[in-house]
Formats: sequence, C-alpha cells, structure tokens
Amino acid sequence: MRAIRAMHPMRRWVGVCLWGALAGGASVLAQTSQTLVGTVRDPSGATVPGVTVTARHVGTNESRQAVSDDRGDYRIIQLNQVGEFEVAAELTGFRRALVTVLLTTGQTARVDLTLEIGDVNDECRQVVGGRLPGWNKVRCVGNLGRNPLDGPGYWNLDLGISKNFRIREQQSVELRGELFNAFNHPNLGFNAGVGLQFDLPGAARLTSAYPSREIQLSLRYAF
Repeated sequence: MRAIRAMHPMRRWVGVCLWGALAGGASVLAQTSQTLVGTVRDPSGATVPGVTVTARHVGTNESRQAVSDDRGDYRIIQLNQVGEFEVAAELTGFRRALVTVLLTTGQTARVDLTLEIGDVNDECRQVVGGRLPGWNKVRCVGNLGRNPLDGPGYWNLDLGISKNFRIREQQSVELRGELFNAFNHPNLGFNAGVGLQFDLPGAARLTSAYPSREIQLSLRYAF
C-alpha cells in the first residue's frame, strides 16, 4: 500500500507567507505614477533652454524638478501623488512663471509655460481654462502687496416724509415725499464689466456714476 505523507504545518505556513510576499510585490509593481511634460517659451514664442521647472504638490509640499533641454522641453516623472500641483519655472532674467494643474491617477499632463522678461523675484501666474473672455493668458504679479488700491467711496442718504390730513370721519388724504441721494453726493464707479482687471482695456478707469438725487411725490386719498 502506498503511504500518504502529510505536509508539515511549518511548510504550509512558509508557503502562505511566500504567496503573500509575491502578491504584495505585484501590487507595488502595479502602482502608477503621474507625469508632467511641456515646453518653456519667452514672450516672442521662442523656446528657452536651461529653465528649472519645479512641480510641488499643494497638499504634501513634496516637489520634483527638471531642467528644460535645448528645445525648451521638460519632463517631470514619477509624481506619486494625485491632486493639485503648482508648476513653477525659473531662470535668471525672467519673472517666475507659475501654473496650477490638477493631476489624476496615471495622467500625463502637458503644461506649457511662458516666461516674461523681468526680475526672477516677481511672479507671473498663468491661468488656464478660465470662463471669462481672454482669461487664458499670463498674469504678472509684482511685489506691491495685497489690496494696495482703494476705489471711490460710496455715500448715500435717502429721506422720506409724509403727512395725513383727515377730511371727514372715514376720509383722509396722505401727502408723501421721498428723496433718494438727498444731498446729491457724486458716487463714482469703475468701468462696468472690467473693474480692477488691470490687463483689460479700460481697467481702473472711472467711467460711470450712480444716479444723482431723485425726488418722488405721491398723494393718496383714502375713503
């Protein structure tokens, strides 16, 4: 009779551990990363080599860098996080260019950058995919600080006065007067639809005004 030899418990345990290690290694190999590619150009459209391009994850603050080649192209690989990244390009003689991009799992996103001539300590934020006309352009920010300009103030006073005159027991007359902007104070306004968007024609110009004083009189007879 042929004898059947049972597997030792230790061997079964080793076999389970080995299978778990192989499965874990396969899952690590299956992980994907994200990639950023693009071209750096100057205002004339010419490519710019030797530009340091940094991709920083907004949530974790981790970053990776690459340098544009002779054709102005760069490639940042092995970005292990997904979500919002800030992509910055820096080169002496140009303002720092900055773009915000959202990466998804396994995505290879193309982010082209435009460098404006100026101090590298200044910043040019390139906004992509906006909803307003002409929004897909480079917007440069200097070092003036936040909220440096004040628009014209708004001052207004409305008044109303009324008087009832009783004619008979169930009859009366009401005389009422209302003044809007009673002191006729000039309230100036920015160009409608432009406001303080300084890169649009007519920005920060006072081209409108709120209504001047208006007087309204009314007479009501009640019976």
